[in-house]
Amino acid sequence: MVKTRYDIGDTVWVYGIYVSNEVPCQGKIVHCFNLNFEGFDPTVDHYVIAVDSHIEPLIEVRTWETISQDEHGPVGGLRGLGNTADSKILARTGINLWPSSTNSEDDDDLDPTPDQIHAAMERSKQTAVLPPLFAKEFKKPKPRNFHKKRNRPQ
Repeated sequence: MVKTRYDIGDTVWVYGIYVSNEVPCQGKIVHCFNLNFEGFDPTVDHYVIAVDSHIEPLIEVRTWETISQDEHGPVGGLRGLGNTADSKILARTGINLWPSSTNSEDDDDLDPTPDQIHAAMERSKQTAVLPPLFAKEFKKPKPRNFHKKRNRPQ
């Protein structure tokens, strides 16, 4: 069964946070709202999801169609397809709805640790040396002689 309604405090999984989009990221619903503006469907709930990171929580705004209810499956909009002809066509394009295996140990390897981030920043400060600029000497341009045409009698 596809879950289309979430409550505040529910744990959900979203894609697109890590560099590899194949790995879902755990988040928590912190707010729910509807958009009543022109062009938006007022019956669709939008969820604010807080995803933990090394610095501060990332905030994502999603609908139920782009949220996965567990760590194994696809997002809600694609979950209803199952093993139909549509999912086989999507698999031909490279979108695998049901990944064969997910290793939670590999998830930690995708993100750099804070120490690795700081070490990379220090290396870039030390190695970022620009070559000196060689400016050309200014040469005064030659004056251009513009001659007026004479009025010649015909």
